Amino acid sequence: HLLAFDVASTADAGTSLQPSAVLNEPVLTAPGDDGLNVTWLSDDELILAPLAGMDRQLHKYDFSQARLTPLAGTPAGSIVTPLALPAQRELLYFNSSASRAPELWRHQADSGAAHVQTSINQAAQGAAGVREQRVSFTLASGEQRQGYWFAPGNAPWPPVNQRVVLWQAGGPGGEMGNHWGVNVESPHTLLPSFGIGVLMVPLQQRPGLDSRLWNQLADGDNFGAVDIDELAEIAGQVVARGWARADQVGISGWSYGGYMTAQSIVRHPQRYAAAN
Repeated sequence: HLLAFDVASTADAGTSLQPSAVLNEPVLTAPGDDGLNVTWLSDDELILAPLAGMDRQLHKYDFSQARLTPLAGTPAGSIVTPLALPAQRELLYFNSSASRAPELWRHQADSGAAHVQTSINQAAQGAAGVREQRVSFTLASGEQRQGYWFAPGNAPWPPVNQRVVLWQAGGPGGEMGNHWGVNVESPHTLLPSFGIGVLMVPLQQRPGLDSRLWNQLADGDNFGAVDIDELAEIAGQVVARGWARADQVGISGWSYGGYMTAQSIVRHPQRYAAAN
């Protein structure tokens, strides 16, 4: 939970911090999110950028109304390092997604008008040429899993027989967010520029998901099994939908994602045609 404190002076204890508010909104209490990027817009207004699913979005908490609201106009993707300009009622921040290179944005807090301020990385964005598409899978258990398919910009949607890599981040507990990723550990912008799609689906123990999913790795004997099996089921649905052939599906990840990759080809050796 997010706590706010007031400085209080008492005759007995001197100056101390006293809790003044506890923010219990679900988007702030999902476990594992330590990148809220908190800044003050005014004495009564706190700006945060919590991870909701796979996108980090601006929210405002008004202490006078005890209310948290998303800020209109926030671009999709990931927001980092917000800076408030209280006199102008504006925010500055960096924003990116797998298809949009990092740039500086200026955001009007009241109207929601948001405009990109720089074009430093536009050449890189054009060279990558990535298309991002939200996808959803219903598992045999009835559970819903949400994700992003990052495709080459000129590829049709839905994809037809497209090479794809199912990617997992480090962890457990590592963030899987929609941001510019151009290295081996985070290839969701890199691989589409080579004509290979990337499917990113957060499973158990990821920031932005509820506690029930976090506990599934610990419940019973599920560690090294439940998320590996879910990912294999998703890979099977990709093939069944005709998005990729069985010989076009790969798997990759770093740290815990590397462990998932190794365990996946042990538990499901026929599911993946390549692994890294």
